[in-house]
Amino acid sequence: MAFKEIRVISEKFSKIGNEIIEKAPELEKVCAYIKAGRIKVLFLESNKAKKKTGGRVFGECSKVSDSMRWAVDADFTITIFIPNCEMFHFDSEKYKVLLLHELLHIGLATSDKGALQKYVVPHDVQEFSLIADKYGYDWSEPDKQLEFNFE
Repeated sequence: MAFKEIRVISEKFSKIGNEIIEKAPELEKVCAYIKAGRIKVLFLESNKAKKKTGGRVFGECSKVSDSMRWAVDADFTITIFIPNCEMFHFDSEKYKVLLLHELLHIGLATSDKGALQKYVVPHDVQEFSLIADKYGYDWSEPDKQLEFNFE
């Protein structure tokens, strides 16, 4: 029988993610749009050990397509791949860095006509430079100790 991925809404990651949105200065624009009810982010967790070329995927930010809005009441989903995070011994601090990383993928712009445009922001380098500068490129390694901060 083939493996079946299951994604569920995560209260744990919703709580952490919303705290980061509220406090991280880098997410001020995202926070303002959420508070205004103009965008919604849904936090999920998955039982899949997702892989990509060159490594494992810890999290993923996706824009919900218009054709799926009937099923998913959100503009973006952030999925945390639990087996990979557990394999790398993620603690609460690493989950915070991961969620900040995924939240940085949320792109918002205004069209010439004033319409809100939503998109997924690609990495500015292999890792977001903000994450690399604050926590290092190796922040997710199992033996790496770090402390998340909102500054």
